[in-house]
Amino acid sequence: MDDTVLDKWYANEEKMGLVQRQYSGLHHRIVQGIGIVSLLWNSERNPEEAEHITTDFRIYSPQADGKTKNQHCRDMLMLAQTRGFTPKYVLMDAGYADVKTFKLIRSYEWIFISGLEKNRLVSLTPHEYTSVADIATGEGIVCHLKAFGFVKVFKIVQKNQDIRYLVTNDVSISTTVIRDANDRRWRIEEYHRGVKQATGEELCQARNQRAQRNHILCSILAFLALEKWRLETGVSWYEAKIQIVSHAIAEYLKQPTIPLPTVVP
Repeated sequence: MDDTVLDKWYANEEKMGLVQRQYSGLHHRIVQGIGIVSLLWNSERNPEEAEHITTDFRIYSPQADGKTKNQHCRDMLMLAQTRGFTPKYVLMDAGYADVKTFKLIRSYEWIFISGLEKNRLVSLTPHEYTSVADIATGEGIVCHLKAFGFVKVFKIVQKNQDIRYLVTNDVSISTTVIRDANDRRWRIEEYHRGVKQATGEELCQARNQRAQRNHILCSILAFLALEKWRLETGVSWYEAKIQIVSHAIAEYLKQPTIPLPTVVP
């Protein structure tokens, strides 16, 4: 579970539907664009070539529906449970480490592995809370997360020396599993980059809100077709896109629907 922003640098948010100012994790600042919250499915049958299958998405537009990104997150999890999904782990970034979301996942008897902000309050002894950064270790430590219950928190040092704090409701989980989950969460970042670059998800210039929604849906469906082809043939999304465009241009040049101008020497 994660979100992304479709950049609309020059759009007038009063005239283009769904556009608003919001924080972008890519640019690390407030930008103008369309926010999308995505739920991705990834199996373990081939860890080296994991799938990028989006099963649900929501457009973040509080002025239209009044919902936060965390409410969209819970809506998608509830629908996933209704559809019969039984994930081994639910992976989320720190932005979705909401107690209500944690409790919902626990009610389904699922396991979450989520990022956690370093100032979140946890306790090793009753009524004595401190920040997670003060107690988390690489091997993990069991503690009480305020307003939720017992969890296990880990301190993960990335290759670039950045520090991430992870939390799970499975207090028996190992460091190896946590590190693998931290790596797997990157799949959704790959998906968001791929759907933008391979299908032109950001490129719709229509002002109408419905047109924007239709374009986003069609972009995601096109990406799923590219992903299916990649899994079957090993051809990357980008190479497949080039092949499609090259074929379309060749066919057009053979029989153009709009006559090409004749060059007179």
